[in-house]
Amino acid sequence: MSMWTNYTQSTPAGVAGGLYDLTDHVVDSRMNEAAGLKFGMGVVQGKTAGKTVKLPATGATIDKFEGIIMADVREMDAQGDVSVAAKSTVSVMHSGRIWVRIVDGEKPKYGDPVYLVINGAGLGCFKTAVDSANTLQLNARFLGEKDLSNIAPIELYAQK
Repeated sequence: MSMWTNYTQSTPAGVAGGLYDLTDHVVDSRMNEAAGLKFGMGVVQGKTAGKTVKLPATGATIDKFEGIIMADVREMDAQGDVSVAAKSTVSVMHSGRIWVRIVDGEKPKYGDPVYLVINGAGLGCFKTAVDSANTLQLNARFLGEKDLSNIAPIELYAQK
């Protein structure tokens, strides 16, 4: 008979799309245009500016960046994944401190710049370095290292 002998008492530092702390933040409601969004991802304007959002695509520009999808109450599927259904209302943080999804292999540290992936692997997630036409630099900074999962806190400022 096997026995579980490896226990951990550690809990995640945060939740993707969750508030990092209670500093001032600006959040608007938008409608998600398509499936594929997850909490803690960056989004851009959809077909109707000021009303809809979607995942970024090649050629996305900073003036179309809307913010980051905040975590809220959603249903979990049979595999334990929580995603945002198309045509559902989402909360989008424009400025403030939030936990975001980062690209696999990223190791952010305090003060690192924040880039949104707009093409290829990690679409909608964040990284610390520019990658030619595949990233969009945000007016933001990382507030620390990633936790046990692929999330890290950032401070998002008003975009220029």
